[in-house]
Amino acid sequence: MRFAGFCAPVRGPNGQFALYTVSYNCEDAAWAAFTGQNRRSLILIPMRPT
Repeated sequence: MRFAGFCAPVRGPNGQFALYTVSYNCEDAAWAAFTGQNRRSLILIPMRPT
């Protein structure tokens, strides 16, 4: 097992910039399956209004 991660850039309306990062300690195949099934949600999560 090793750490695997996913990053998505987030840009604000006034030029703000942030990096949304998700990581987990698991097997490569498990992480590939998770990100493959959830990529759209992982990108949309940081854009949700609070």
